[in-house]
Amino acid sequence: MSVPGDLSTLHLHANASNVQTLDDPALARYPLAYLTEPGYWTPTEAEAGGLRGWIEKGGFLLVDDVRFERQWAMFKRAMGMVLPNARILPMDV
Repeated sequence: MSVPGDLSTLHLHANASNVQTLDDPALARYPLAYLTEPGYWTPTEAEAGGLRGWIEKGGFLLVDDVRFERQWAMFKRAMGMVLPNARILPMDV
């Protein structure tokens, strides 16, 4: 049901989480994925390939909570598996 002033017709899961693995074909149902604390993330080859395919089809990955230099280095290495030719840059506040 739409409420006046709504900006989207998407039916959101406002009261629950929907956790997907990055190699799950069901990820293709969603235009946005949220990855938190990726400084401890080590994707498998299947996960890297699944995420790569999803991004190449237009998926948008929102990432946050990389606080320390070592976490940033681990995240860059993981994303290097996903997008080997990409430049991964931090955003300032």
